[in-house]
Amino acid sequence: NQARRERVLAHEDLAKALTQPPLALDDPRKWTGWIPPRTDPEQTCSPWCGKHHDPCSNTQHRARINDSPIRAQLVEIAAEALRRETTPALDEIEP
Repeated sequence: NQARRERVLAHEDLAKALTQPPLALDDPRKWTGWIPPRTDPEQTCSPWCGKHHDPCSNTQHRARINDSPIRAQLVEIAAEALRRETTPALDEIEP
């Protein structure tokens, strides 16, 4: 998280993106670098769900894709920061 945070905050435009909706932080330095997980946690099947086998086939107990717009925004910002760090600038590439 710390490395991701530093990578994003190193770019003024990406740090500013943290202040835009849906996240809309008042200060980008408040972001810890944490990005919510790709899936929501699976719920434990209880005896009263009516499915007494493991794993439960009831879809409400399966992990769901986390489609939060805040997660999407953070993934996009962090990915761009990583791309900038790992892709050499055109002026750094030798002909």
